[in-house]
Amino acid sequence: MTIMRQLLNTISTLSLLLLLSCLFLWARSYFVLDMATSQSGGVQRMWSSNWGRIGFGIYNISPDNGYNHAWEWNDNARPGGTAPVAGGTFWEHQRFGVGWDVRGSLPFAVGGVGYRQTAREWWIAYWLPVLLAIPLSTIIVWRIARWTALRARLAMERRRDKARGFPLDLSPQHASQARAK
Repeated sequence: MTIMRQLLNTISTLSLLLLLSCLFLWARSYFVLDMATSQSGGVQRMWSSNWGRIGFGIYNISPDNGYNHAWEWNDNARPGGTAPVAGGTFWEHQRFGVGWDVRGSLPFAVGGVGYRQTAREWWIAYWLPVLLAIPLSTIIVWRIARWTALRARLAMERRRDKARGFPLDLSPQHASQARAK
């Protein structure tokens, strides 16, 4: 097998995994809001999967609230209850499934202390990576189907040769010559 074919097989397999994981997360995003967050020095980073899109956000909190933590997973919220910090809806801030919102600012208070959160958010609809992963995924699925059909055909020929009394230890070339006699 050539290096190019191995590379194509590897890329096709990764594309298939991307396709399947995106399909799973896309369906899940309508039932569960998944978030992974970390915070240090007044800067919070967040990955989220919500209502058909995956997003990343960087939120600057001033003054620093002193809450520092490593990456934490949260999946106990209902989807659809969020909106861009800049206001409006996600659909107003995107083109062709890719969205951005870099000017948002939101005042809030915790324990009587006032804070301001400035956000930079980016998101992409799940249908876009799914659409991009389909062509390469098709290659590996087609190759697996072709390989499976070949194995089934060889097994059938082997059973037929055994039933006719041909020795099974012959090479394929010798077996075809023995069949011809």
